[in-house]
Amino acid sequence: MKKTEYLIFNRPEFERFANKHVAASLLSVVMEDRQHLTPKARIVVTTDLKGANWSFKVTRQLPQNGDLREHPSMAHEILYISAGHSESNIAKVTDITNSGELEGLGINTWLLDLAFQDFLQVSGPDPWLEGKLSSTDHNNPRRIPFWEKHIAHGLQVNEEGNGRFLGPWVRSYNPYRSQFVPLLVNQTGNPPARKASLGYSLYELEQKPALLMISRNDDFYRNRRWKPIWKTRTE
Repeated sequence: MKKTEYLIFNRPEFERFANKHVAASLLSVVMEDRQHLTPKARIVVTTDLKGANWSFKVTRQLPQNGDLREHPSMAHEILYISAGHSESNIAKVTDITNSGELEGLGINTWLLDLAFQDFLQVSGPDPWLEGKLSSTDHNNPRRIPFWEKHIAHGLQVNEEGNGRFLGPWVRSYNPYRSQFVPLLVNQTGNPPARKASLGYSLYELEQKPALLMISRNDDFYRNRRWKPIWKTRTE
């Protein structure tokens, strides 16, 4: 399991502060200063692989009582992604709720990029992302364009805004365009990696070619969502 803790700052404010200090001692100065630099949020990212299940969980604490540089007493989960062994290159988004003044800064795109990097250790070179869309997403003008940036095959959405997506996971985070700075405070553990691999094979999923890590789990071969692409083409 890997657990990583960040403090989130406004980019212009943080850069003005950082320019006045030596990079090697910046973290200690930030943690000591309570007057000139105020964090917008504390974010803790946990990546785990238990048995055959990979998970990526993000919790967030906003300023309420006390300083966010102290250990938080309460946190709210804002993102959860998971994947099972029999579909090891498909990660499913089941919760993403970051909103308010943090929305529009690029934080969710950054978090999905972190998840992508860790999921590569489990999925191999062709990770896909799956999720559902609702009328709540439809009413948020940023939500549909957000997912369109991350899914190569596009979205299926009806007039009410209900729908789904499933396609190759696209990285779109650009640290130079984001409006925030994540400061790494602490990290423990290592990202999970799948030890046993028999290589990769080309399959068809949603009528699109997809690379999939060959599994030792017999349940995979009974999963009808995947079709060996060479067999499909010769039938």
